[in-house]
Amino acid sequence: AVLRPFILIFGLDRLRTLAVSSLMVLPGVADLLLFLTFVVVWFGILGVFIFRDPVLLPTTDESHEYFPSFEEGFVNLFVLTTTANNPDVMMPAYRENRVFYVYFLVFCIVTIFFINNLILASVYEQYRKEIAAQAVEFGKNRRKNFKKAFCILRGPRGTIPKLDMTETLLALRSFWSIR
Repeated sequence: AVLRPFILIFGLDRLRTLAVSSLMVLPGVADLLLFLTFVVVWFGILGVFIFRDPVLLPTTDESHEYFPSFEEGFVNLFVLTTTANNPDVMMPAYRENRVFYVYFLVFCIVTIFFINNLILASVYEQYRKEIAAQAVEFGKNRRKNFKKAFCILRGPRGTIPKLDMTETLLALRSFWSIR
């Protein structure tokens, strides 16, 4: 059951090409993904210190619900970068003191509106470069294969005889398909 997506991807040529192109993009955006992880870790540590401090938040449920440990705080902030738990994660602190909304506002501006857009732009640029490189490679292979085919079919006068060309095109007709 776990291997079904991989069987589907590697069974279909176009999906396999898309998957390989997508994997080739990852090294180009690894530095931004590492930067996003660093920012989430930094805000996670800061959140644990702020929301676990009894002087700053004496009666809130924030420390028990969303920041009981660094790991839980990191996961909740990482999910917040996807905006899946957007109002939920900040509401206990917001109810206790509205100033704590600044922490979440700065986090959302930095991660969602700045870093995620940088990652998206970098993924697009890397993917565009990868597709362009594949198109160049396809063109080179096509020219090379046309030259090989011409050398195989070439007659004594340096041209392809009409009978050989007709037989070749009839043989290739079975490979034609409507796409």
